[in-house]
Amino acid sequence: MSEPISSVSPVSSQPVADQVGHIEVRGVEVIPDSDRHGRPRELFSLWLTSNITVLYIVFGGSLVAAGLNLWQAALVIVAGNLAYAFIGWAATVGPGAGTSTLMISRAQYGLHGNRLSALFSWLSLVGFEAINIAFGALALFSLAGELGWHVGTFGKALLLAVTVAVTYGISVLGHATIVRFQQLFALTLGVLSILLIVFVARHVNWNYAPKTPLRGAALWVALSSGLTLILSGPLSWAPAPVDYARYLPRNASRRAIAFHTTVGSLIPSISLALVGGAAATVVDPAALPNSIKGIVPGWFYPLFLAVVVVGTIANNVLGVYSSGLSLQAMGFRIHRAAAVSIDATIGTAMAVYAIFISNFITTLTEFLQWALFWWSPYLAIFLVDLVLRRGRYIGPELENAKGGRYWFSGGYRWRGLIALISGMVATALFAQTAHLK
Repeated sequence: MSEPISSVSPVSSQPVADQVGHIEVRGVEVIPDSDRHGRPRELFSLWLTSNITVLYIVFGGSLVAAGLNLWQAALVIVAGNLAYAFIGWAATVGPGAGTSTLMISRAQYGLHGNRLSALFSWLSLVGFEAINIAFGALALFSLAGELGWHVGTFGKALLLAVTVAVTYGISVLGHATIVRFQQLFALTLGVLSILLIVFVARHVNWNYAPKTPLRGAALWVALSSGLTLILSGPLSWAPAPVDYARYLPRNASRRAIAFHTTVGSLIPSISLALVGGAAATVVDPAALPNSIKGIVPGWFYPLFLAVVVVGTIANNVLGVYSSGLSLQAMGFRIHRAAAVSIDATIGTAMAVYAIFISNFITTLTEFLQWALFWWSPYLAIFLVDLVLRRGRYIGPELENAKGGRYWFSGGYRWRGLIALISGMVATALFAQTAHLK
């Protein structure tokens, strides 16, 4: 871990430790009061921009493709995304603890026992990095084609390199730069998303019904599986919410933190999923988002692809940043920027394999289905512990290697570990994937 730096620049009121355009010097260590800055409202644009992602459009289309009508799909979309309230609630402990999500988990599992969750967090986030890089690059390839550039292998490699450089460059610079990046693109992406909604709404078949309406058990299966799909959106952020609230002053309003995190996430996740569901009533849902081209103006489609590219990058920088903190929370004494660089190497290699060698995205998607087995019980235990402790965590004690408040029995809190493993087993027993039938 890097040495604490708590000095303040004489020419700026912003802490040197976390300054826009400079590499953030802090990792999972507790943020001292001298380095605290910002307001809860900055979380709104951060979560809004990071959730303007094509994945939600695909989710919405998948519900209609599974046999739900538009109104059933809308009900599932709204109900599932309300789980973002849990992400907002989890973020409220950031200012008090002053450290990352996976460091706070030491209070639930002990220092050594927490390594399991830190590992699962790192694996799932790196998997998402690879998927987002691949999706972002593919959208960039399509955008280049719309602009008249017939991209060959060299061109694809160049555009992939640009996607990787921007994504990991912002993530290496750290928290302040990420917040500013999200703020800069929030309005532009928001306006373009509203235009997308308007253009799709003009073509929606409001009376759409599947050829064979689902009833009885088949309907409940479709509803429950669809709800699980939508829940994977908010649950995938389980390892990250505190990471972006920990720099806020200790007296920051918890209610405001929860509100801005939740609402900033809900607006794009619900809106874009509804767009996907609505579009699927008139275009091929299996080909989303490409099939949207048929129902939006020709001049807008390149802008839509640009939204996909920038939104994917905005989504990915949060995951990359948190994956670096997860690697540190495992106990590796490594600088945060170095941890991000390790993730960059692995994530890029996986994305290259996905794009140029094999359809590895399918393999990664299956892997992320398994990640749900950990996300769900992890977030549930985190919130139960938050209630029991009334949201009070002593940051410096979470850093103690041995003998501190959160050391428990030899570095393990067995009750927490048993609850986590039991929850994972229970989740797996109720799951059905390509490997569990």
